[in-house]
Formats: sequence, structure tokens, C-alpha cells
Amino acid sequence: MRINLRNAKEENDQYMDIDLSMDLKSIEGVHSLKIKEPIQGKGRIYFTQDGTFLNLEAQVLVESICGRCLNDFEETLQLKLNYEIVSSKRALEMDMEEDILVVDQDVIDLEKVIIEELIMKAPMKPLCKEDCKGICNSCGQNLEEGSCNCTPHEEVQETIDPRLAKLKGLLKED
Repeated sequence: MRINLRNAKEENDQYMDIDLSMDLKSIEGVHSLKIKEPIQGKGRIYFTQDGTFLNLEAQVLVESICGRCLNDFEETLQLKLNYEIVSSKRALEMDMEEDILVVDQDVIDLEKVIIEELIMKAPMKPLCKEDCKGICNSCGQNLEEGSCNCTPHEEVQETIDPRLAKLKGLLKED
């Protein structure tokens, strides 16, 4: 969805409402993120004496792979975009700490902005639930589906690097 700001400002004196529906299947760079439904959102572009501003909220239903148990799960990501829209020439003069959206030739590509925000919002290690038990280090049993027969002592023994095994004796308390 591309918006020509010059035309929008001529048609709408103070603001322009945005109804967003964007159908993406997946996003490059986010290997385990699949978009299940079209991205839905509402927002507004404000035209003021101080500048042009974008406020947009969107919801995205995504399917991810849990970083602990490797099960597929779905979650809804909430996106909130609040940017001052500036030209590339003006951006050079501004402090980069500010939330700015740089546009050339007065055209905003909302799809590109949404994708960038979604990549930043996507969790680096998605979890199906906060207390996911994951997979047993010894036998590979998915602990979310049931417990395994490994004892905690066996599990620790197998994961100690034999080159560092002598260091274990230093940790014994008297």
C-alpha cells in the first residue's frame, strides 16, 4: 500500500485515515515466522505545521516454532507505529534517536514499513508458553508431551565435557 503524501495533504487538510488490510504469507529474514491471516490495522496520518506524523496500530496472527520444544504455535503480534515523516534531506539534520520515517518523493510504502516493524517485533526465541519445559538433553523427549525416564543426575553426567570433568571435583563442598 503506497500513499502519496502530497496528494493526501491536498485532499485532506488536517489528517488522513488509514484502513489497512495486507495479505502477506511470510517474510524474508524471519525464518520461522509465517503469517496466517491478512494484517489488519487502522491509523491516521496527521498534517500539522510542525510536520507530518503517522500513527498506526495493526494485529498480525503468525505461526512460529517454539525455541524450546520445537512445536508449532500461533500468536498475535501487536504493532504500534508512531513516526514523524521526514524527507531524506531533513533526516540528516535531525537527531537519530527520534522515531522518524524517511520518505523520498513524498511517497510512503506502508507494506515496507509494516514488514520492518514486524521483523523488529518478532521474538528472537519464540516460546509457545513462558514456562515451556523444552526437550530433554539426554533422550530428546519433548517434556511438554510427557516426562522421560532420565534422572537429573544422568542428564548432568552426559552433558559434562570429559575434558572439564576434573573441574567438577573443585565444586564439591566440604
